[in-house]
Amino acid sequence: MRDFAVDLQVNPNTVQRAFQELEEENLVFTERTKGKFITSDTDTIALKKRELIEEKTKEFFDRMQDAGISKKEIIKYLKEV
Repeated sequence: MRDFAVDLQVNPNTVQRAFQELEEENLVFTERTKGKFITSDTDTIALKKRELIEEKTKEFFDRMQDAGISKKEIIKYLKEV
C-alpha cells in the first residue's frame, strides 16, 4: 500500500467531530493503538444506503413537484430511460 500525505488545511477539531459522527453512525470504529477503520457490517451499510436513497429520492420528488412535474410523469420518464 502506498503512503501519501495531503495537506488539506482542515481544523483538527472538524476532523475529530466528523470521525465522532461516523462512529455514532457505526460506519467507523476504533481499535485501540491500531487506529480507525471503516465498518464491514453489511447490515449497517445497507441501512445507511437505504436512508440515503430515501432522503435523496424525497428531495428529488419535492424539487420536481416544485417545478410542476408530477410523480406520474417522473415515474413514466424513469421507466423510459
